[in-house]
Amino acid sequence: MADKIIFYVLTFFLYSAVGWFIESCYCSVRPRKWINRGFLYGPMCPIYGSGAVMLSLALGQFSRLSIHWHGFFITPVFTFLLGALLADVLEFFTSLIMEKLFHARWWDYSQKKFNIQGRICLTHTLYWGGATLIFLYFIDPRVSALLLSIPVTYRRIITGVIFAVFLVDLILTVKKTADLRKLTVKIDALTGELNRLRLETSEKAKELSAELHEQIDAVTDSARKLFTQNKIAAQLSEKAQQGKETMIRFFRINPGLRSRVSDKLNELKDLMERYR
Repeated sequence: MADKIIFYVLTFFLYSAVGWFIESCYCSVRPRKWINRGFLYGPMCPIYGSGAVMLSLALGQFSRLSIHWHGFFITPVFTFLLGALLADVLEFFTSLIMEKLFHARWWDYSQKKFNIQGRICLTHTLYWGGATLIFLYFIDPRVSALLLSIPVTYRRIITGVIFAVFLVDLILTVKKTADLRKLTVKIDALTGELNRLRLETSEKAKELSAELHEQIDAVTDSARKLFTQNKIAAQLSEKAQQGKETMIRFFRINPGLRSRVSDKLNELKDLMERYR
């Protein structure tokens, strides 16, 4: 029993490393620079190791059954569907748990069609189904035979060393991610406080502006009333009216002068427009 557990633990580490390498290479093609797709510091994506072990335990024996329907061998069809379903369940709950624990997402399919909460999508479901067939019928039998060919003592030593390194890596990664989550929470709190202060400042500025406009209007009204009620202002206004009436009478008596003045004013306007 212990040797079987060690075998599956070693299988988990192997496929975690292989999955990390393939996904990192795939994601590095478009930006043309190396992108580490691992959650850990080391070269591992545990979700691939978990998926490989889960498929091997759940569907390894099933994939070797001989199921026929109307003369057709349909075991691969059921293997495809069950593998896709199991992979989706694993991917969905892994995303959910990691988001709850670390307040972050490591993948998001929201931009893809037929997705569920951005955690799984139809396109990757089909990928997982196809990968299940390739894994169970071609890869896993050969890899299992290779691992079983290693002497039990060596398998234990190799598994123990990798497990120790993996454990240290996991502890450091969890600590780093927890610190990052604390920082994110602080940033969110500061952002909320800044938004609150901005809103308060905006409201106060609007109140001050309205109050200032009211005071200006009040001063203007007071000045207008003071000027119109003042005797000197009334006399000035009366003299201006008299001067205006005198000018009108003058131009009525001298229509030619009015025409010349009008022409000169038009010339002056043309000059002003030309040299503006």
